[in-house]
Amino acid sequence: MHFSLLPKYKGMYTSALPLLHGERESGVTLHKIDAGIDTGNIISQLSFEIGFSDNARDLYFKYLSAAKELFLDNIGSVLSGDFVSYKQPSFGASYYSKSAINYSALSIDFRKCAFEVANQFRAFAFREYQMPRFGSWQIDGTLILDTKSNLKPGSVVGETGTGIVVSTIDYDLLLIKDYYPALWQASEHGDVAGIKSALEFVDDVDRRNAKGWSALIIAAYSGNSEAVELLLDNGASVSVTGYNGTTPLMYAFSSYERSNDSRAFYAILERGADPSAPDSKGKTIKDYMVERGCIDLISYV
Repeated sequence: MHFSLLPKYKGMYTSALPLLHGERESGVTLHKIDAGIDTGNIISQLSFEIGFSDNARDLYFKYLSAAKELFLDNIGSVLSGDFVSYKQPSFGASYYSKSAINYSALSIDFRKCAFEVANQFRAFAFREYQMPRFGSWQIDGTLILDTKSNLKPGSVVGETGTGIVVSTIDYDLLLIKDYYPALWQASEHGDVAGIKSALEFVDDVDRRNAKGWSALIIAAYSGNSEAVELLLDNGASVSVTGYNGTTPLMYAFSSYERSNDSRAFYAILERGADPSAPDSKGKTIKDYMVERGCIDLISYV
């Protein structure tokens, strides 16, 4: 299963390169394996649209969804051998090696049209791995403005709390500031004012960081009960888990073990957290309480 519509984009970085090139469509290809790199005969393909707001992470998950659908549609015929394949056409083919993008030294080239610059920001945005930057800010998205650029490409035209307007070869481009790192840092340190400020500029209070922790999980693990209450008041979900299925209630319990402060634990429990929810090991919060000999809170769960 290759994440592109072969013969285009053989090789690496299929979640970035179509965005860099402004493609409006991609897809997945089920193909036979031969001696080449993604050159085997095609068995089946499934295409989908790339939205202009899609970044590399969005495109990757579209690939996953389409790959699952294509796999389920074809696995029977593949196992039985009752399928037809055909040679890949040479026209329109492309290949990119590992050297096509240097992820250790990403930079944005503003000596391009606004559309091309916006595509660079989209292509390099995959929150679990890296986010593009401008100055001291991570950039969470872009918007091409109607105003013609009259400054040197890459110059700052103006700045607000929401974003930074920069010039390009043709049109000005709004770079949308990424406030999620500020939200997560404020949640870790119990900075209520910082949380309130960041919440004005984020659209998903439950978005998780590279570790898989939401702001509520971070605040709960850090034992910042006031931050926990504030996040809950602003729609944070008590059901969002870390990558290993650990619940906010479990993280709050970990804080209680360290500090003997149960306020964050009670706040999350009172907002409807399910104490019977298991993590990836199949253990519930009660299991951990018994396992660690910490039974003070068992009667509450």
